[in-house]
Amino acid sequence: MGRERAYDVRMRILLTAALAALGALLLALPVGAAAKATPNPCKVVPAPFIAKALQASALGKLSTQSAGAAGKEEVCTYQRGATKLMIDIGSAAIASQGFGGPPGMVVAKNASLGPKGMVAYDTNPKYTFANVSFVKGAYYGSVWSNKLSAATVIGLAKHFYAGLP
Repeated sequence: MGRERAYDVRMRILLTAALAALGALLLALPVGAAAKATPNPCKVVPAPFIAKALQASALGKLSTQSAGAAGKEEVCTYQRGATKLMIDIGSAAIASQGFGGPPGMVVAKNASLGPKGMVAYDTNPKYTFANVSFVKGAYYGSVWSNKLSAATVIGLAKHFYAGLP
């Protein structure tokens, strides 16, 4: 019985030491992108650029929406009259979901927003919109408007891209 007790004590000591070493190792590892807080999309693009695009200062309204299997994304919505502007950010996995659109939609790459930078807009006045999306590091970002020109939305997306880590 004495040997069994000594064996149990040694096993507990070894297990405790192993757990302590594992804990120290985990604390020493860098925090992954999934553990980082998602930047607030209402604060990434400087307010003067938003005000210039909307031709008036506006406060953004922050919300969270589902991005399907890719998780959630944070959305900042600005509105001035009938003009809406949405800036959203989420996991880079969102970019792999793809998208479709109405007849007349034009989709093109935009190299100024990295290798996955895309701009989509419609040539049919019935479906006026502009959407720019990109991936930067661990993040997917998008700027969309139902009234602003594609050039204006691209400009805002460049500020958004530059403001992300």
